[in-house]
Amino acid sequence: MVQTLLRTGDEVYPFALERYDPEGKSKIDLACDIIQSVRTSNQPTYVLMDSWYPSSTVLQCSVKQGFHVISGLKTNRIFYPQGIRQSLKNFASYKLEIGY
Repeated sequence: MVQTLLRTGDEVYPFALERYDPEGKSKIDLACDIIQSVRTSNQPTYVLMDSWYPSSTVLQCSVKQGFHVISGLKTNRIFYPQGIRQSLKNFASYKLEIGY
């Protein structure tokens, strides 16, 4: 199941619940469809997602809607800080040197 809740202030509302079918759309495509169906607002909108979902497709879909994303990241994720391909696991092992 791919589920979406909307929250405003202290109120939480069910918005979408999609059944994942392995022979149909992927979970990523379902998540993007749901994100695209949320109306944009003048207020900052945040997408809080499970660490399974922050693929480049879902992140780009969220940004296109003008939404901010909050999520954990799995250590096997690949990302491109300053255009350099890195695994999150390798990147997290670097020690930053701060000069004073």
